[in-house]
Amino acid sequence: PPPPPPIPSPTGEPLNFNDPESSRRYNPAYNQSLKLELAQPLWRGFMAREVKLRRQMAAFPGLVASYQKAAERQLVYGQTEQLFVELLRTEALLNLTRQLVTLSKKFLRLMQNRIRLGRADRVDTAAAEASLISYEGELVRLEVTQTELQARLAWRINPDQPATNLKITGSLAKSPLGKPTMVESEAFGQIHSRYDIRLMSERQKPLVTRAELAKEQSRPQLDLILQGETTGLDDAGDTALEKLQEGKHTRHQVGLRFNWNLENTATSAEQQKLAVERLKLEEIKAQIVRETQRDIRLAILQFRAADRLQRQARRQIASLEKQERAERRKFRQARAEEIGALRYQIEALSAGRAVIDADYSRRMAEASLRLALHRYRVSGS
Repeated sequence: PPPPPPIPSPTGEPLNFNDPESSRRYNPAYNQSLKLELAQPLWRGFMAREVKLRRQMAAFPGLVASYQKAAERQLVYGQTEQLFVELLRTEALLNLTRQLVTLSKKFLRLMQNRIRLGRADRVDTAAAEASLISYEGELVRLEVTQTELQARLAWRINPDQPATNLKITGSLAKSPLGKPTMVESEAFGQIHSRYDIRLMSERQKPLVTRAELAKEQSRPQLDLILQGETTGLDDAGDTALEKLQEGKHTRHQVGLRFNWNLENTATSAEQQKLAVERLKLEEIKAQIVRETQRDIRLAILQFRAADRLQRQARRQIASLEKQERAERRKFRQARAEEIGALRYQIEALSAGRAVIDADYSRRMAEASLRLALHRYRVSGS
């Protein structure tokens, strides 16, 4: 039978499968192509919105950790100042009690002299002796408290190498920190500078960004597509992209690609979840504000009450000192005994406790207000 007609090639030349060159040129197994596609988002992801939102998400954890650490340090600083104020009060009471012990010993000697002169009885001596023992016991208790407070405060100041004996300088004891504002409206205006409130705001930002990201991902996808393709032959792995025909080896396309998920149930659920989390953070923030306002009011009331108590105690001391001076004048004029002036002196010193306690209340109120407003300086904040 006659041979079959030859199969024409794309170039119009007959194909000869016995020819290796023709087999390599027109066999798809030897063809290779390079295809390049560029897509420019026109709706979802336009101007790299998704990339920017993801970068913001990556930056939030560092800020949250910074505010968390600063809020914790405010509490430590506040507790440290309160320990400091307690130590100041203890040392002031120690000094006062030492003076009372000295005066009580002198008072007991004078009372014993009066017994020998027949001007007093054993009941008066027993009362003076009991008062001396009470002051000596108070002195021991205050010395133990001082040692304990010094150790605790030294450990807080330097946990690695705490000082064995912490000394309080006069200038530091007089004014350890700047006095905070005692005007309620001004204090309320500073509440939002607290680190825990700023922390709640920072924790909300990722939720807002996640909601914006979810909204961005739910948009329809509309892309401008640019495509380019080059086809050639693989010459035993040595020559790539060899031309088939002159002017026929490349192809270019321009078009639009559109994709839209009409249901978006996952996105809606995510946005609802984020909204609930934001409401929880808002409630925590509001609770912090309410508690801080309460602490501010209490601190200001305590400060004002301490001022009134201190003024009243100083008036009482002034009255007792006036009576003491009058008794001493009478003693110098031989119209009274020294024990009368000494009694007024002991009473005046005892009234000094009220002044110390009032000063302690004032300082604690200042410390409470500083802590409520997070006014302690934190390095790097």
